[in-house]
Amino acid sequence: LEDHLSEAGEVRLIEKPNTDARAADLHAERTGESLSQAELSADLTNHKLRTSESVENLLRKLTKLEREAKVALDESGSNTLFLALGLLEWREHSGAAAKQRFAPLLLMPVALNRRSMRSGFKLKRRDEETQVNVTLLEKLKREFSITVPNIDPPPMDDAGVDVSLFLHRFRQAVLDVPGFEVREEAFLGLFSFTKFLLWQDLSRQLDDLK
Repeated sequence: LEDHLSEAGEVRLIEKPNTDARAADLHAERTGESLSQAELSADLTNHKLRTSESVENLLRKLTKLEREAKVALDESGSNTLFLALGLLEWREHSGAAAKQRFAPLLLMPVALNRRSMRSGFKLKRRDEETQVNVTLLEKLKREFSITVPNIDPPPMDDAGVDVSLFLHRFRQAVLDVPGFEVREEAFLGLFSFTKFLLWQDLSRQLDDLK
């Protein structure tokens, strides 16, 4: 997905697949791969990206994201719409009180566009660098004494970020930590680093301020 957006620039977001169970079983018997995987690969080749939403939910959620991203950009001048590539899952506490947490690993700046109210949304990569979730890195270092080496800036390949290598390095860093898991999933959402960047600036200049 990251390679495709880096090279092609955009994809059209479409609803979840409506795969017949019997057809999927027959395809798996003949080819050894799932029909859904084959369909997803074919869609991406044709510049289409399947989501996990129905047609109605997809339109509603994308419209809301587009509007909120535009308001944030108009008010602050900063883009807050990102495609999150990879998630870190962990438990905030142990035992029965453990809370499941998720955080994005890589954040690709994107924009949502559509030509008319009836046309579908296209997801387009913005002309900005894909970045590591630096807020998460700081949290891991301070609260869990976990440092992930050689990922900021992220490793690159011919098509942009080497996502596979990036996720591999992250997995290695949390491999021996109970409850931590790196998941290969992608989500579209609004993410803001304003408070973290403010804290970072104050931390760096603390001696001068004193």
